[in-house]
Amino acid sequence: MATYGYAVLYEPGGRFLMPRKNTRGYFYYRDGAGSGGDIYRTGMQIRSGGGDLCLPGGGCHADESIPQCANREFFEEVGFEPVTYADRAHNWYGGPWDESKGLQFGAAFYQCTTERFNALRADVSARLAEGQKAVQDIQSNKISSYTDLHKKYPTAPWDNELATLDKDYSVLNGRDWQVIESWQKDPAKSWFFTILKTLKTYLGS
Repeated sequence: MATYGYAVLYEPGGRFLMPRKNTRGYFYYRDGAGSGGDIYRTGMQIRSGGGDLCLPGGGCHADESIPQCANREFFEEVGFEPVTYADRAHNWYGGPWDESKGLQFGAAFYQCTTERFNALRADVSARLAEGQKAVQDIQSNKISSYTDLHKKYPTAPWDNELATLDKDYSVLNGRDWQVIESWQKDPAKSWFFTILKTLKTYLGS
């Protein structure tokens, strides 16, 4: 069974980080390569949810728990480990969401104060913008290796999976929740709805 872990960084008012994916990725960390990775001059198409909203996350390694996977994926896609900044961390394990394919998912939730959330949100935006500058240099042949990329752009994420942060969504805002509920019917975001419904219940609404 393939298992996926997702990270939800949130504040007590119900806001959470939900970036938008790139449609193409131009650099990626290579597992087992220390701090090394690969760049792709013309990019690689992101087939799963490209251009859409997402929660940071991905497939668990063989020796990983869902919380470990969520923390690692957030680090690779954003640039820091959320567990380092959380005032409270708690986990949720879902059952199989597609039994025919043998897929299972879960989430790690990282709560921080509103003040810290706002600061981290600004930091994430800056890191993703740094990654987009690196992409421009890759496309124009100004960067020739993954190592050079992170020398020039040290705060860029390890993976070029995420593009930007759009508006803030809150599980406790009525209009936002209507949008989130609509994701139930979207194969690319239905499991995000389930995860965020768990957060909404946890926050008491």
